Amino acid sequence: MSIPNYFIQSILEYSINQNVKLNYLIGFIRKWTMISKQWNREIIHKLRIKKPIHLSRFTKSDKILKWIELSNRYQIIYQVDLGDKVSSTWLSMIADRVTVITNFGIKDEDYLRQFSNIQLVTFKMSSETQLNTLKSGYKGNGVEYQFSFATLDYIFSNLVIEDNNLLEAMFNKNNFTSISLYKFTIFPKQKFSYQGMSLLNSLDLKFIGIEQNILVELVEKSPNLKRLILVNVSIHRKSSIEPILDSIALSNHKYLEYLFIKSELISPYNKILPIINRTTAKDVYINIPLSISQVSDVTTSTISNTSIQSFSFRNNPMKTEDKTLDDFSLIQVWKDLSSLTSVTIHSDVEYIHYIKQMKNLKTLRIIDSVITKTPTTDLLLQLDIGSLVDLTIVNKEILSISKGLQDNHHLRVISIHKVEIEDTITILKSNHPTLIDITIKELIAIGRDLILLFLQALQNNQTIRHCRIPFIDFTKLNILDLLNYNYYSFIIDIIGVNRTLLSLELPHHKSSTPITQLQLNNFEQSLSSNPVFQQLHIPKTLKSDQKSILKNILNKFSIQYLNKSEILIM
Repeated sequence: MSIPNYFIQSILEYSINQNVKLNYLIGFIRKWTMISKQWNREIIHKLRIKKPIHLSRFTKSDKILKWIELSNRYQIIYQVDLGDKVSSTWLSMIADRVTVITNFGIKDEDYLRQFSNIQLVTFKMSSETQLNTLKSGYKGNGVEYQFSFATLDYIFSNLVIEDNNLLEAMFNKNNFTSISLYKFTIFPKQKFSYQGMSLLNSLDLKFIGIEQNILVELVEKSPNLKRLILVNVSIHRKSSIEPILDSIALSNHKYLEYLFIKSELISPYNKILPIINRTTAKDVYINIPLSISQVSDVTTSTISNTSIQSFSFRNNPMKTEDKTLDDFSLIQVWKDLSSLTSVTIHSDVEYIHYIKQMKNLKTLRIIDSVITKTPTTDLLLQLDIGSLVDLTIVNKEILSISKGLQDNHHLRVISIHKVEIEDTITILKSNHPTLIDITIKELIAIGRDLILLFLQALQNNQTIRHCRIPFIDFTKLNILDLLNYNYYSFIIDIIGVNRTLLSLELPHHKSSTPITQLQLNNFEQSLSSNPVFQQLHIPKTLKSDQKSILKNILNKFSIQYLNKSEILIM
């Protein structure tokens, strides 16, 4: 029985979109076009690259020309990120294949006309000079336009937009579907009125100073917003954000899917509650210090919105003399927790009772964890909520999770900050029936002869597909274990045996010896016999010539590589 083309296409499309570096793409197309001419006719040309390929004046000519040749031969459609000046010759050669341009700078509309199949253009600007080019206007003509402006000074910006004509170009003259603004002030010399844009579906304002009427109009006169992000927005001559909170609560955003509000300014609890209860957004994040007039205003309140599926329950500090609300969280007044599928909480021991009520919970993140005892972790894992498949615990103390995992039959992804190596070995040896993705941010290696046992456990594991361990405290390793740990040998030995792992990240020690030619040969041999492995982190400390050889090997087997920063000894 033959595999349907659409199934093969979906697998190849997923794989090709794992990396948009030219080396990887070229290697991928070369590899998969060798299968059969029928695949090339019926499948390869249908692949869509969904992330932009970065092109600049620093892109090597042989790489871009080879990619142009392959993409034209197999009629592959793709996106490009034009970060710097790019050769006009290159642009004329890719014009028919490009559908999306991101990071688009100062260009006129005639420049865009050479791209016959263009569908989306994202303007990314960082100076007032670039902004002024918007005044000429860009007509739709079937092309979707998005606009992003961020000042280059990432610490503090004194830029003030006062020109009404420029504001007209930003908000009224061009039909942008997305506007993203970062770190400057909007303070026109004359009164400015936003006319509204029916096409605008995403508004993202971060660290923006703005007049109240403009901000309120941006929210109220953009009825088709799907995403609204406000981060530390300040209203001119106001010491609060209450006017915009009122506006959000009363606005009829029936298409809103994502709402993110963060501010350092204290706001009344009764200004936040209506937003949460009335929003249609499925994903909601609100991080604002709250004030109340009476404790009963909080304790008798109710959140009854069943549209929200993802929410971050922060311990929003209450500005009150009554200590009973010091650890208040909105989870305590949430009427029906069963509609939530993704939750972030900032405490753990107290909230296990509430987690039990989240019958459809898929993703749980516990931030600033105060768990100090393994039995509490076991209790959390032993809840074994049938829908919960993804758990993250940002723990300050070392946790043991292997015992609790034995009683959990649904978890697929787990990320823990500190775990001992012995506990990790136990997890790997157990071949947990559902766990396929494990991240341990810091592996605590205490004891002797554990490094080789860890290697063997990872080699022989038959269930984990993604393993990320970016850091080991090497100061706690004894001399023998430290000598036994060789980054390159470990990678080769694991890939040479394990036939389940798709991606792997291991820490690189400062004193590791450079990769040898023998190791490079063994590495190629391991990859040639492993049809499963897809992604590897490689250290930046590798010498450029050897790194080039290693990358060529990875590209030969269509393996995605990510540069990994050197991990220094603590």
